[in-house]
Amino acid sequence: MDSPSNNIFFTDNDFISSFMPIDTNMRNDESSCKNILLKKRKKSLIDLDARYIESIDRFVDKADLRLEMMSKRMGFEFDASEARKKVYEAICKVGPLKVREKLSVAKKWVSDTKSLDFFLAFLMMRRLEFIHMMLDGSV
Repeated sequence: MDSPSNNIFFTDNDFISSFMPIDTNMRNDESSCKNILLKKRKKSLIDLDARYIESIDRFVDKADLRLEMMSKRMGFEFDASEARKKVYEAICKVGPLKVREKLSVAKKWVSDTKSLDFFLAFLMMRRLEFIHMMLDGSV
């Protein structure tokens, strides 16, 4: 049997493997397609990372705002609590009052600070009279 090169019906180009590209430009096209696909994958991964980082940033910002709001509320409650203690201590220094009277006056002063300012402006001997006027409802 004749080898393909000695055969007059076949040429060497007829026996090129179908797995091998005939043209070198074909290899460049395949590699460029692969490069394009790799670039797209990298870009999509970068986009995914950027979206993930952005969502984490938003989450942290919202958490910061909530924590700040909570700390302000706690700070306000603490300040208000300290102010109520000072008001009650000032009432206790005045003189002989029943606990019920002290609490009702303190409750009024916590909601109406103008009366408390008047009370603190009075001399010690006038404070008891001011408290009795508040309890009577004349002030």
